[in-house]
Amino acid sequence: MKTFKDLEFREHELRRFAKKGVKHAIMFFPNGYGVSVLFVGHFYSNGIDTYQLAVIRKCGDNYLTEYNTPITNHVLVHLTEDEVTEIMIEVQRL
Repeated sequence: MKTFKDLEFREHELRRFAKKGVKHAIMFFPNGYGVSVLFVGHFYSNGIDTYQLAVIRKCGDNYLTEYNTPITNHVLVHLTEDEVTEIMIEVQRL
């Protein structure tokens, strides 16, 4: 199973976020689902040790946030590394 340690964070590709140092990781799993994880000093992460996570689904060359799963119907916020791992494992089991 993939965990937080497998995520590769990069500067966010949207210019409006990159200026603020937003780090972003995206990972897809064989079941078609994935996670989008943000690390930043605003939104729903403290920029120190918490993260924002969305369950996503691949859509062509892009992805869409998946709001209809047994895991959540919204973006998950202020998660620790361990909580991100727990959710990643749940997503992989969908």
